[in-house]
Amino acid sequence: MRGGFLLPQQGPQAHPERHNIDGDAPDSSSRPAKEPASATTPAPVRSPLEPAAATTPEQVAVGLAECLDLLRGPTDERRFVGLLLVTKLLPAGDAATIRSVHQAVGPAFLTRLLLPLRTSVAPPPALPPDQATAQQQQEAAQCGLALAVLSSFSRVPELAGSGDVVEKLPLLLNVVRAGGVTPLLAGRWPQAKAGPEEEAADAAADAAAVQDALDCVVAAARSGAEGRAVAAECGAVVAAAAALQSASPSATQQLSLALQLAAAALAEEGRDQLLADSQALGQLLPALTRAFALPADQLAADGGSSLAEQLQLRRALLAVQLEALHVLLLLLPLPYPGCLPGELLDPGARWGAAARRGLALLLRGRISAVQRHSALQLAAAVLDLLGPEWLLGGGGSGGDDGVGASGGGGAQAVDAAEVAAFFQLLVEVVKVETSVLLHDALAPGVPVPLASAAGTAAADWLPPAPRARAGSSAGGSEAGDSVPDAAGAELAADLAGGPEGASVAADVEPLVRVLHSEQDRRQMEEQLRREQEAAAGRQPQQGEYVRRVDETPIPSGMRWDGPSEASGQRAARVLPCCFALLEAGVEALAEDTQASGGRRSEALQDDGGDSDGGGEPRSPPEAVEVVLQFIEQTSCEDAGEGGARQPLMLAALRVLARFCAEVPDAFADRLRPLLPLLLSLRAGEQGAEEGEERLPVPAEGATFLLPLLLQVSDPAFGSAGGERRREEHQLWLDALASPATLQQLVQYVAACAAGCAPAVTAAAVAAADHALINACHLLMNLVSPGPAAQQQQPAAAAAKLLRRRRQLLAAGGTLRLVHRLLQLARFRPVVSPADSKPGELVHAARMLTTIAALVAAVAASVAAELEQNGGSQPDDGLPLRLRLSTEDQARVEAKEAEEEARERSSRRQRDRGRQAAAAPPRLPFLGPLSGPRMHYLCTQLLSAMQVAEQLACSEAHQAQLVPTGGTGAGSPAARLAAARSAVAADQPLRLELAGNLEVAASEAAVLVRSYPPFGRMCRESNWVAAEMALARRRARRAAAAPPGAPAAAPAGVEELPGLKLFLAAVAAG
Repeated sequence: MRGGFLLPQQGPQAHPERHNIDGDAPDSSSRPAKEPASATTPAPVRSPLEPAAATTPEQVAVGLAECLDLLRGPTDERRFVGLLLVTKLLPAGDAATIRSVHQAVGPAFLTRLLLPLRTSVAPPPALPPDQATAQQQQEAAQCGLALAVLSSFSRVPELAGSGDVVEKLPLLLNVVRAGGVTPLLAGRWPQAKAGPEEEAADAAADAAAVQDALDCVVAAARSGAEGRAVAAECGAVVAAAAALQSASPSATQQLSLALQLAAAALAEEGRDQLLADSQALGQLLPALTRAFALPADQLAADGGSSLAEQLQLRRALLAVQLEALHVLLLLLPLPYPGCLPGELLDPGARWGAAARRGLALLLRGRISAVQRHSALQLAAAVLDLLGPEWLLGGGGSGGDDGVGASGGGGAQAVDAAEVAAFFQLLVEVVKVETSVLLHDALAPGVPVPLASAAGTAAADWLPPAPRARAGSSAGGSEAGDSVPDAAGAELAADLAGGPEGASVAADVEPLVRVLHSEQDRRQMEEQLRREQEAAAGRQPQQGEYVRRVDETPIPSGMRWDGPSEASGQRAARVLPCCFALLEAGVEALAEDTQASGGRRSEALQDDGGDSDGGGEPRSPPEAVEVVLQFIEQTSCEDAGEGGARQPLMLAALRVLARFCAEVPDAFADRLRPLLPLLLSLRAGEQGAEEGEERLPVPAEGATFLLPLLLQVSDPAFGSAGGERRREEHQLWLDALASPATLQQLVQYVAACAAGCAPAVTAAAVAAADHALINACHLLMNLVSPGPAAQQQQPAAAAAKLLRRRRQLLAAGGTLRLVHRLLQLARFRPVVSPADSKPGELVHAARMLTTIAALVAAVAASVAAELEQNGGSQPDDGLPLRLRLSTEDQARVEAKEAEEEARERSSRRQRDRGRQAAAAPPRLPFLGPLSGPRMHYLCTQLLSAMQVAEQLACSEAHQAQLVPTGGTGAGSPAARLAAARSAVAADQPLRLELAGNLEVAASEAAVLVRSYPPFGRMCRESNWVAAEMALARRRARRAAAAPPGAPAAAPAGVEELPGLKLFLAAVAAG
């Protein structure tokens, strides 16, 4: 509220003229009052609070008594004068003084002063511009005076929560949203015109009015549930967002009050109400991140004030940043991204860039562990909304309200460097904190600072130091400082220019110096090692208390004596955020590498230390290695604790597996011995109960490792590199074929197959099928890499392949797995219904060709083993017993008959009205595989090969194989043509179907030779007969063609070596 604002009214009843409350000369800079001719000027009133008359407590008491006498009336003029005089007393008065003033003035008079702000008040009659301006000034002055008095009243809790203040909350929030009283009064006085000086004075008065209104609203919201509920209903969140967005960086008091209002609105059930209002949430989140980034933006801006003023402002802004961090964590993380408007979910959104700038400044400074963990929690929450792209800028400019966005190539280079520096900084901090928190998890009983306890005060917060320029010191980077740290450089220049610059700058060090050079990293590690050795070898002084945690002495000087919590609780709260950030960092690097065509973008090049030209970032591998060290240590210790740390190990494994999926060669030697343990990790129980059975659930550890294992077991992995890569590929195959590991893999595939049955929705079916397909491919890579891959293998590798096939037969659960897969294939026919879409036909073909290939590989292994040595080979120590006696076969048939009867009974209601399926022909046993299973196996194998061949063969071959006709929209030929088009447009899918057909056909060739009933079924198949006829025709055409003649049509899957082997085996039989 500016001084000298009281203007007289028109009419016979005149208000007193403007008074200078301080008792000094009138302010010449204030707006001159234009009084009408009819105005009268009352006699001046002496201020009872003049400095000369208020030098003792007795005199102050006398002045207060005079003010109270004026406030009691009986006229409004006396009350108004009393309010003007008491405004100097209230800010320094105690609660008793404020209560006495409140009792004297009463609520009615303040309500009348605020009447112009109510929208229900009738607009005044039209007046000339000068008179309208004067009336607007007077109304603004009286409203500002009332707001100032209410602000003082709100310092007393019982007054802040009284009905007099609560009922004014809608009006007060309107003042905050509008940015003052002048915008609200502009509609009442449209003809009023103000000059530049008046506009500046109005802006200062409006800022004071907003601050006073915020004082009242915050105090009322904090006073109790009623005030909080009324404030929330009247739009406290939107008002707080408006105040945060409109406040200048220097208005730190307004920013702080707006943040307090937002925190009060988010308390208890307020957050749930806000999540239902996406519009209000969309206004609040950008406003909070703007306040959070203000210190960083202020450092980057050019300031014309003195050094002392800049330092004072920065300290105040740092306090605002910490308050904004607290409020952001009250709001985030959101339960689902749909709470926000769609435009705020763009990774390049401005609020995301503001959060990135604020986090970069906060993490580079010296802050407490509690605040550092809060910053990591905020980073994880933002990451959950914007995705991994946010870590690398998300394609946005990163500007916010024009701060730091000067445009041009130089600005883009600075932005790219800042984004890269933020990414490296975040990964380094996460690496350090992950190591500390994992130690907390290993020693969960150590007291650590409580998260809600006060941490480093804003006044003690130390901003980051600038980077050392190239060649300026031995510890600096030699090539990585072409783009200087603008914020740090400006801060260092300011500190160095001050009288205490040297002492202050000496204490300002970056938290993570590894960002600057490799030499810095080594120096920091050496320093930490020396400190740890010194602490370990330090003897306690006489009388000093030493506590031991896991045989580690903790001197009393190192213990936290304030509010504390158990270190295990802290680890459980913060470690998920660290793991999420590490995984997102790996994902961001992978996407960036893919987007840049296989090479890393310039923003991620590592220029530090002894990095070679490859530019591989050091931070992610080092951070993931910390996680691997924890897994290694826990794998040795957890066996004696009954797997108590399995959930934590599972979370760590997810990060490790995500990184190794992108860099398969990393940590391979250390990861392979851990496979049996890691594949068995689960988040909960081993299975879910369904009636009397217990359905197996896939182990999450195997799910996390599956992308890595699919890569390293693929024959292309060994053929892509040189001799070293082939050796690595063979080492992985040997590790996966070990009895303990293979047992886990068979159980995982069986659990995936069991998970496909209860899936009911289309999304659940697709997810379950995808998991099963990948799991089957992993086993196929181990035992059936295909004829082409086997021909390229040396003799030693072929012998190992034969042993892996026998190890699969010896693994427990393999035959049960075959039964589950055949059962699934029976009720998921490869021939889709007539009304099915092309995508459904393609998906069914992909699913069932994979199942058929794996089952055929197992059956072919059994047939080959029986043919070679009669089903038993004790020389290599594998417990194989494949040939069953007559009694054993009878027991197997009886058990399968019972299972088949239960299956028919459960499906009887579903199949009512359909013709019962004919009983399968009685086929002989193939080792432990019964006749009915072999019938289903052979039937599904032939069907799968036929569909896969028709979907992926060449056009010329398809035209000869399938007769034309019946090409209507719903005909089988039309559906097959649409499915073929879908496969042709998806090259990876076509290659997958071709690979499945290759494996299935090569294994079917073994079955044709070793199991005569299957050979008879093949010769009776119309599709096989047609394929054999076409093969003979191609052979005659190729023999008649002159040497070097081009092929008549491009070759398709009909030219696969496996399919040729199969057709040749059928023809030979």
